[in-house]
Amino acid sequence: MDVAAQMQIAVQAFGMQVRFAVDPDSQQVIVQVYDVTTQEVIREIPPEQIVKVLSKIRDAHDAKGLLLDEQV
Repeated sequence: MDVAAQMQIAVQAFGMQVRFAVDPDSQQVIVQVYDVTTQEVIREIPPEQIVKVLSKIRDAHDAKGLLLDEQV
């Protein structure tokens, strides 16, 4: 049994389920824990704000001088 399946079984005991997705902008794997009854997302790992920051940093990676003055 893989880790994702084990995780799904573990959280079902608490009335929750886990969803896995890949953010299209950052290509970051996102794990969402949600309530089965309400379909409300309880927790997102990594948090949405972090994914947005990572995406902006990757977009700006080619912009010289944005974060560093000199390339080593």
